[in-house]
Amino acid sequence: MKHSRSLGREITLITRSLKTYLDRELEELSLGSGHFFLLMALYCKEGMSQKSLSDYLSVDKGTTTRLVRKLEKLKLVEVKEDPEDKRVNRVFLTKKGHELKERFKKISDKFSREALKGFSSNEKKQLFNLLEKVCENTLHFKEEL
Repeated sequence: MKHSRSLGREITLITRSLKTYLDRELEELSLGSGHFFLLMALYCKEGMSQKSLSDYLSVDKGTTTRLVRKLEKLKLVEVKEDPEDKRVNRVFLTKKGHELKERFKKISDKFSREALKGFSSNEKKQLFNLLEKVCENTLHFKEEL
């Protein structure tokens, strides 16, 4: 059976493949894909507020809180009150959290390598530019909810 081309279908298939891959790679750490993306965000910018993490990950505050609590329980992050604004909680990596950085980078690189196998560097650049446009074009759907 031949499927018609659909942007939503293709994105869904890629997302499911990535989630399955991450869940398998992170199973022994008792982590899932949400934890992976939160930690990767902190590797880029440590000390983000929980609200900034929610916005970056495009999830609600409750989801971010659950992810952070589990990571705290596993001693991968710690939450500290912002000294300048007591209403803001900032999330920092612990030593144990920092130790996972290289492993997470390898996990990310492996998925990207497999997903982009056979692409020229020009095609990769073009793909990322196009995906950024799609993200920009569809942001308003999230804001309308």
